[in-house]
Amino acid sequence: MSLEDLAKKAEEGFEKVVDAAKEKAEEAKDKLAELAGDAKDKAEDAKDKAAEAAEDAKDKAAEAAEDAKDKAAEIAEDAKDKVEDVKERPPKTPRTRQRRSPKTPRTRSRTSRTSSRSESPEGGRTERFAPLLHTLTPRRFYIPP
Repeated sequence: MSLEDLAKKAEEGFEKVVDAAKEKAEEAKDKLAELAGDAKDKAEDAKDKAAEAAEDAKDKAAEAAEDAKDKAAEIAEDAKDKVEDVKERPPKTPRTRQRRSPKTPRTRSRTSRTSSRSESPEGGRTERFAPLLHTLTPRRFYIPP
């Protein structure tokens, strides 16, 4: 083999290695582009999900605010109705003891409350009930008359 043949074979081998390297580089480039596209799609999906979750949260907050507003309006309406009911009722008059007119006669005499007999109240209950009270009083508290 001559030097020219060796140089030619070396050049052909070098070209094959360069072509193989270019091919591998192209495959790697395609693979990276595919991975980058997948990552971009996943990022967009995550962004969409986050936006959707934010929208749902916003809707729920608006709904809760609306419910609270309705509840407050309902409570205010109930309070207003109660105030109107109170205003419509006649005012309560304080209960006072009913007095009889001076023309109305008593049904019992005053002495009938203090005594069952027709004795005057001057004799007093103390004199009449003293023997009974002394009998009922325990001995240690007994004070002789």
